[in-house]
Amino acid sequence: MRQSSGRRAKLYADLEYRGGTHREFPLSPRRCQNREMEIPSSADHLRFQAAVERTLSVVFRSADGQWEGHDYTVEVITERQGLDGFDVVMDFREIEAVMDSILAPFQGKLLSELGLKGPLELAQKLAAELAPHVLAPTRLAEVALTDGRGRRLAVRP
Repeated sequence: MRQSSGRRAKLYADLEYRGGTHREFPLSPRRCQNREMEIPSSADHLRFQAAVERTLSVVFRSADGQWEGHDYTVEVITERQGLDGFDVVMDFREIEAVMDSILAPFQGKLLSELGLKGPLELAQKLAAELAPHVLAPTRLAEVALTDGRGRRLAVRP
């Protein structure tokens, strides 16, 4: 997949293998053949995930009353059984456009001015606003905020 400034997309498959799930297994048939795994003959047996990331800067008041500003990486993960007719989970351009329009009002804002108490409520609001734009059979799997220190907060609708 093509990567450009500020945009990254990932494609993963969860494989059931000897009673365990191997998460974040990059989709690559050549790599699969080099591992000691049996791969189902049809991709319809696999659950695929696709992730899109954007940056977001916000300010909020922490539980101890201190003001905190964070530059978050917002990661939206969608998933589905099998792939569509174009061999993708969903059109990345659609979810990127929706993310950009949803995140724009939050950029550089004080969360309390938007009626939010902190990062958890922000992630929940983002998930609620994104979910209607992800059409079946694809579903919204997760919305995660990761700060500059690598601390990650994830909401799974």
